[in-house]
Amino acid sequence: MTTPDPTSLIHRFRNHGDTEAFGTLLSLYDQPMYATAFSILRNDADANDAVQDAAIRAMQNLDALADPQRFGGWLMRIVFGCSIDRLRTRRDTLSLDHDNASEPLAATHRPGDHLDAREWAEQLNRALDQLPPRYRAPLLLFHLDGLSTQQVAQHLDIPAGTARSLLSRARGRLSDLFPDTTEGIPDMAHDIFREQQASNSLVAQAELGCLHVMNGDAAADQLRQAEPPDPIVVWSDILHEGPTPVRVSPDAWRQTRAEHLAAMGFGDAVGIQKHMAAADAALANPGDGRERVFWFEHDLYDQLLLIRHLHWLAQHDPATRSRVSLICIGEFPGIPRFLGLGQLQPDQIISLLDTRLPLTADHIELGQRVWEDFCSCDPQQLRSWLDRDTAHLPFLDAALRRHFQQYPSTFNGLGLTEQLLLEELQAESLTASELFAKTQAREAAPFLGDAVVYHYLQRLVDAPTPPMVMAAGDERVTADTRLELTDFGRQLLSGEADFIKANGIDRWFGGVHLTMDQTEWRWDNALCTLVRV
Repeated sequence: MTTPDPTSLIHRFRNHGDTEAFGTLLSLYDQPMYATAFSILRNDADANDAVQDAAIRAMQNLDALADPQRFGGWLMRIVFGCSIDRLRTRRDTLSLDHDNASEPLAATHRPGDHLDAREWAEQLNRALDQLPPRYRAPLLLFHLDGLSTQQVAQHLDIPAGTARSLLSRARGRLSDLFPDTTEGIPDMAHDIFREQQASNSLVAQAELGCLHVMNGDAAADQLRQAEPPDPIVVWSDILHEGPTPVRVSPDAWRQTRAEHLAAMGFGDAVGIQKHMAAADAALANPGDGRERVFWFEHDLYDQLLLIRHLHWLAQHDPATRSRVSLICIGEFPGIPRFLGLGQLQPDQIISLLDTRLPLTADHIELGQRVWEDFCSCDPQQLRSWLDRDTAHLPFLDAALRRHFQQYPSTFNGLGLTEQLLLEELQAESLTASELFAKTQAREAAPFLGDAVVYHYLQRLVDAPTPPMVMAAGDERVTADTRLELTDFGRQLLSGEADFIKANGIDRWFGGVHLTMDQTEWRWDNALCTLVRV
């Protein structure tokens, strides 16, 4: 029987209130939940009670989990916290009958000591007792209750920045319990706090400052409102449009890209090239000790930016790659249809900072290899990744499939975006802005901006045999331009005509240049494969 996908179960519970899905989700972790609780409590009844407490707490706080792929570690953290709570309750009850005043409060663990989970938990309890309430409260809420930094701040009625600072200082006071090596920490405890240890390292880097590399101005503006001191660079380029030469100098790359974007109507080539050079310089020189934080989403536009940056990192020395982290999401708690980071409010977007993960050699190697194949003139190299493991970049597979759907189809020579535009015009004439809204609503992961869609519409209108026409009087497609389908457009939709046979083609898809003079590639959506014509 196929194991249920935790991410889909989380989605069903969050968006549809499906408690059965949540029950199925918890059942996937029955054994590790019980093992964690029992290793601390050493009592079957208490362990089962702690697991039940954790299930209720996880259900109540699931909105705090920004990245569903990290549910397992987050859940184990809550189980650990509930077990600690029960251990503290048991100890407090016993203290009514026994004088424990002589028992040392300070943690006695040092690297080199080998403790089991129960002993280590007792050490943690004694260390927590010593923490001032100002530090203990946010630490327990974040690390043991599973709340986000933003929720900790709201719970304690303090600014989010203050909550992060208190958490960092509290961790510092517990540094004897969380050494840099695993020596002396029980395997179970190390697994529970692996995420915390990574977070600890990232917090230390963040105190040196961050350079936030954003995917667009809307997300950058929201982050500026939430976290104004850190510099932000917007590195935006619609890499699914136009040539992407891979083995050229940075200047030649920027010139090629700028000329293509200018030809699409997105500004003058010189200005675009200057903006790109400034963004590249900021990325290459973030400042002493600054951590680079890459912010991306699940769609084609962002995933291409991500693998391009990973390829860039692969070309640099290890020191450049040592302080780089990634935030990459496909949904956000409380938002039924997540479209992008620019959709989030400042307090929502800053809450993601605590979910960032260090980029590893596996991330960088995968991104480098896929980017080189994206830039290859042989599309079969990129197509092969649809049958290979890309789990280190979990949104990449769907993005690549969507990229190939932009290729001319075997059915009528239209890419998927053009197909959707024509389909929406079947029933009535619509404005360009209406077409943009309707077609993007049909995308599982929208990746096109309105200006790019207007460029697509212009290309269709200007074709020798156009499938649609503008209303009389309009010279260029703008948001208010009204369009209607032609007879040729209807023939395309029925499969009686072929757009490329009627109009030719001159388009780039990464490193693949489709023209009438070269091998023509088509995408067969039913077979999910490329076909030579």
